[in-house]
Formats: sequence, C-alpha cells, structure tokens
Amino acid sequence: MGNLTHLDLHWANFSGLIPHQLGNLSGLRYLDLSENDFNRAPIPSLRYLDLSGNDFNRAGIPSFLGSMGSLRHLDLRWANFSGLIPHQLGNLSGLRYLDLSGNDFNRAGIPSFLGSMGI
Repeated sequence: MGNLTHLDLHWANFSGLIPHQLGNLSGLRYLDLSENDFNRAPIPSLRYLDLSGNDFNRAGIPSFLGSMGSLRHLDLRWANFSGLIPHQLGNLSGLRYLDLSGNDFNRAGIPSFLGSMGI
C-alpha cells in the first residue's frame, strides 16, 4: 500500500483510535476522516487533514496539530471545537488552507499569529 496517495474514509461510522499504521502509508497525501467520531485520538502526520463535521464535544483544538509540519490543508470546520485557537498552529509554516468556521471560540479575538502564516 506504499503507493496509496488518496484515502477517503468520510462518513464511515468509525470511532475510537485512528490506527497508527496509517503513518506507514508513505505515499499518502490526502486523508479524509470527516464525519466520524474519533474522540480526540492522535492523528499521523499528513499533508491534507479534514476533520470537518465531527463532534469533538466542545473540546479545544488539539495543540499537537501544530507539530504536524507537513500539513498544507487543515479543515476543522463544523467540528464542535471551542475555546482558544492554539498558538501552536502558528508553527504550520507550510499551511496553505485553514478553515475554522462553524466552531465556537467564545468570542475570543483572532490570534495574531494567523496574520503571519501567509495563508
């Protein structure tokens, strides 16, 4: 499966942990896990990550996403996140697309690091 570049598992009714073996898919460039319930499970590093439409039960956006340096596309819209946007997302210097719409950030201000990301 080293040649697999696109894996679409959206709305597949998965739950629990995301298998760490997904990290062995060295050619994977697109992974869509939207509309599942992984309950804040860790995710292997990727270029494209779509978690839109999941219910993270008003949890904060996991700060570890900021350590996924190869990310180019991060879609977190309508995922029921709340709280502050973690400053670690500012570490994603290669990010070209970020969608945080449809979440509840408690009327917090827009973090200044977003302006310097070059998205």
